[in-house]
Amino acid sequence: MPKPKFIENLLVDHWNTVQEVSPPLRRFPEGETWRSTPKLLKLRRYLNARRAIAAMKRGAGPLSSYPTYLTIDPFSACNLKCPLCPTGNGRITLKKGRLQTEMFRHIVDEMGTYLYNIDMFNWGEPLLNKDIYAMIAYAHKRHIITSVSSNFHYFDAQAAERMINSGLDYLILSIDGATQATYEQYRVGGDLDTVLRNVGTLTDTRKQLGSSTPYIFWQYLVFRHNEHEIEQARALATDLGVDEFKTELAFLEVDTREKGERWIPRQPQYSRYNLAELDTVWRVEEAKQAVAFAPAVTMPGRAPGVALDLLPARPQADPGKPLRRRLPDCLWLYTTVVVNADGSIAPCCAVEKKEDSIGTLQGGGTIGGVWNSKEYQAARIYSTRGAESGVETVCHHCVLAPAEGENR
Repeated sequence: MPKPKFIENLLVDHWNTVQEVSPPLRRFPEGETWRSTPKLLKLRRYLNARRAIAAMKRGAGPLSSYPTYLTIDPFSACNLKCPLCPTGNGRITLKKGRLQTEMFRHIVDEMGTYLYNIDMFNWGEPLLNKDIYAMIAYAHKRHIITSVSSNFHYFDAQAAERMINSGLDYLILSIDGATQATYEQYRVGGDLDTVLRNVGTLTDTRKQLGSSTPYIFWQYLVFRHNEHEIEQARALATDLGVDEFKTELAFLEVDTREKGERWIPRQPQYSRYNLAELDTVWRVEEAKQAVAFAPAVTMPGRAPGVALDLLPARPQADPGKPLRRRLPDCLWLYTTVVVNADGSIAPCCAVEKKEDSIGTLQGGGTIGGVWNSKEYQAARIYSTRGAESGVETVCHHCVLAPAEGENR
């Protein structure tokens, strides 16, 4: 018997809501964990999600809803030295270490009723945590969708069985080349043959066990040095039995011409950046540098013209303080918590400094206890209403938002 129309509409709205309040799920197909979740649990999560969206629309500070998804970092260090990653290049100041299983269970026990999914990765290599498969299994029993992103060096046949039996839903493989010479330019310290062998081990084991999970993505960050190997890598992924090959547009350091020309792909469909606009900005900056080191003379013809709208409109009053930045209606503040390996809490995955944490689970702390803290409430009303509460947070200097006077 076909479902009544209102039930069909409700189911569609639910899945659309899930993808709105859990942005990571936008990149994933509907999977077995979603389909097997009990209807009553789905309804509870759905109502919680709708409350979160409504709260953001009215600019609320305190919330009656709880997070709809979490980003949890099982291990806050990495075996590779990727030059644009704050962990790989040493810029990150978060404490290095391993997330304790007891803390993870504490999180799931507290928030499991409300969570659609948990991303089991952030700034480190998650498979370095020997307990990660037990953690995934614990979340899976609560019908929580789980995903892992890995450079896939720490893996073998035994790990393949443990991963599959844990119920992991999605595995993202970070592989950015089809040859060692290309791959190692970004994945510094990595060995492509090892990674490909491990991928084959997983797909073979998955087939032997008759499992459809984890769904495997080969994620290919596109740079100038590797854009010529995309199709070769795609063919490798197919041969190895990977479910999906996806190119990803990388966030790059492009503040100078040298950096831009090193990293930005030549093919515009693989780039987040407009080379013509950047060239204008670079010319202005180069001219300013030339003036700084040249005799004090007038330089006709150096007016930046149209490039001014790409640069700060006025100098910063206090260069020692971070620029004031506001990301309007940030859904992360209403739906998400990031838990670092040491138990510190951040409002989003872009936070990489320990001093920017806004709470902790150490000493018996809870996510619920931090969720409506003065820091979280201050960040929310600043994002949605531009209102000040007297409490300063990392969200008042959001690296994802334009600074005052900037156009992006």
